[in-house]
Amino acid sequence: MSDLTGIRLVMAPALESVRARIQLSEQGMQLYSRLEESPEVIGHKDVWARLIHVKDQDAVNWGSLENEGKVVLAMKSFAHHTSIYTFSPVLPASFLRGLARYAGVHIYHDRNDTFYVSKSFLCLNADGAGKRVLNFPQPVDLSDPFTGKTQLQNATQNSFHLNDKETKLIRYAAVH
Repeated sequence: MSDLTGIRLVMAPALESVRARIQLSEQGMQLYSRLEESPEVIGHKDVWARLIHVKDQDAVNWGSLENEGKVVLAMKSFAHHTSIYTFSPVLPASFLRGLARYAGVHIYHDRNDTFYVSKSFLCLNADGAGKRVLNFPQPVDLSDPFTGKTQLQNATQNSFHLNDKETKLIRYAAVH
């Protein structure tokens, strides 16, 4: 795995498992969405694995094994790419959004709803009722995919209310 990531990793010599929970460092907590309070510990409480931790002075510590101090979430920059290693296979969606934002990926939607986007459609299923805001990287025209009726033109943002578990499907096209 070190050859793949470029981050020096060490596998625990014993076959015993440890809980894959990560105590975030200050840098790790900064990855969270600006809209959410960052938890200090991430990772599911029921995920256990043989410990593989970072031992690389050039890697930035984003988090350590809970109650142990061994680095298990780290980032290392190279000339043409950046590698990120995490010991935990289960990370919160808000943390993954933070990673995407850090990498320069456009974030359409900043909540923990089920959300899909393709080159022509957006689909959002609400996890709780309330206002939703979609942000587009460039002006778009929005329409109802079932009727073809135009909803917005030349929009960079779309706000609407959804009930809990309600789904909204939107067709969009970049304005040329």
